[in-house]
Amino acid sequence: MNMDILVELSIDKWPELQKRVKEKWPLNVAGFYTLDLNMNYPNVRDAFNYKVYCPYGDIDKGFIAISDKDANVDFVLFATTEDTIGLEDALVNTKLINWNDKICVDLVTSSLEAIRKKFFAAYNSLNRLRNFLPTTTKITLAQTLLLTIIDYADACYTDLTEELLNKLERLQNLCIRFIFNLRKYNHISYFRSKLNWLPIRRRRDLHTLTLLYSVLFLPTSPHYLKERFSFLSSTSQRTLRSSSNLSLEIRSHSTDFFSYPFFVHSVRLWNSLPETIRRARTLNSFRDQVRSYFLSQQFPSNVYAAPVISNRVQIQRIDSTWPYKHSASDLYFTTLALSDLGYGLYLHGTENLIAWVFINEHSFLCHLYCEEEYRGRGYAEWLMKYVINDQLGKGKDLYTYVENYNAKSSRLFDKLGFDNIDQGAYMLLQK
Repeated sequence: MNMDILVELSIDKWPELQKRVKEKWPLNVAGFYTLDLNMNYPNVRDAFNYKVYCPYGDIDKGFIAISDKDANVDFVLFATTEDTIGLEDALVNTKLINWNDKICVDLVTSSLEAIRKKFFAAYNSLNRLRNFLPTTTKITLAQTLLLTIIDYADACYTDLTEELLNKLERLQNLCIRFIFNLRKYNHISYFRSKLNWLPIRRRRDLHTLTLLYSVLFLPTSPHYLKERFSFLSSTSQRTLRSSSNLSLEIRSHSTDFFSYPFFVHSVRLWNSLPETIRRARTLNSFRDQVRSYFLSQQFPSNVYAAPVISNRVQIQRIDSTWPYKHSASDLYFTTLALSDLGYGLYLHGTENLIAWVFINEHSFLCHLYCEEEYRGRGYAEWLMKYVINDQLGKGKDLYTYVENYNAKSSRLFDKLGFDNIDQGAYMLLQK
């Protein structure tokens, strides 16, 4: 039995391939993140039967990612070197491709459980009084008895998975429901903005940055912590505050795992702040400025951001506006929505979806769309800022493809700070 030229690469070897791909960064950003997403979202990987193949099983020859969407099959090619002969031979000689088909070529769980138990012990006691207490009293009780449990030492465990962070978000949402007597399925974004509370991820970022500022500038901070940080322009003859723009050096690390500890994660957050905030003269001033900065990135009061809901009517509307709609594309968007890979912008107090964007199975942005009657108001830009902040806060980069004729999208992504790093092409082939 002859072995096919394309050999499937087992999932346990994907991190090694991912490291190899990153050597051509940022040109291979697409290859890096298609592996990253499918390692982290097994339900997406399984739904689209996503597999990775290398010519003769050699990662140095590049790889081909294959996903099956029923109506068509995607083959995405990624080179790891400038020599693409191996990939070319694979396409010509592989038996995996049926050319009669339509083919598109193109941690801390135990600690969290303890937090949950303490939270619900306090919450259940307070909740019995929710109908008898004034709102101002409930705000004070929630801040002093509930949020302090969620916040305790949160800057020390920065490696929480998205699943665990979502659990913490739900605990904060319970506080908001307690204060305003909201039902389980009421959206809380509007009420959170009324309280001037940050979403849980930004709340944790605020605490991390406050701790970092204390380490850097308070005279009482331990020396063994202070010496772990250095400003890019600082020298042994200069004090920490004399550096030109107060950007910190990121400690070198070779794996994603080491990008989460405090000494790396906090520096990323610090460097993302405007320089004026980094130059705050006091801890209280710094904390207030960071808080205001994070709140300024929230949405106008008449809309809120939430995951795209996978109900039939909503998915049909999304699918009907997609330029590449096919017979199974509704299932495609349903799968992405069920994996929380769809971002939506809704009118406040309703589930009326007015704008949306998805992160697809190859981890790039796709189908950014705003309903025509709501265009010209900056909603697409607001939504994209939300997505950018959310993904960067998770330590992810963002990339997308924009067709040459789409001048409006090009201008939007230029305005948002995206760099044009390369050109690509896709082909739809059918024998």
